[in-house]
Amino acid sequence: MSYRESFFAGSVPHSLDLSGDWTVKGLLGPVPLRFLGHTKQFRPLEGGVFEGNNRFLGRIRTGYYHASIGPSQLDPDLQVININYDRPENPRIMRGLTDEVRFIDEHTLLGRGVYKASANSKPRVIFWFTVSR
Repeated sequence: MSYRESFFAGSVPHSLDLSGDWTVKGLLGPVPLRFLGHTKQFRPLEGGVFEGNNRFLGRIRTGYYHASIGPSQLDPDLQVININYDRPENPRIMRGLTDEVRFIDEHTLLGRGVYKASANSKPRVIFWFTVSR
């Protein structure tokens, strides 16, 4: 089964709990970041929204985001967990990135990095990855 087929076969729960640290493994795309101990850290806010950041080597923090359930940019009828990097503390080039993730089993999310370079550009998938507890 392709990454795309697995992604569409995945699910998004009605009640979301992403709290804690998750390990990221790049599957297809630029630089294999797994060699740098890549994790995502999620902290709950109110109303099913989470905030977090990416960490490398256990201490380097970058890529700050908010995460919540919503429609996919590429497939609006599909519910995904959107990990949105459009935050002022991120470099401008990173703000066009949204990770869209879906559960493929109880402890693993399959995700695609969707990048939209400008308001007038079309979003496109630039990498695939998994996130697991």
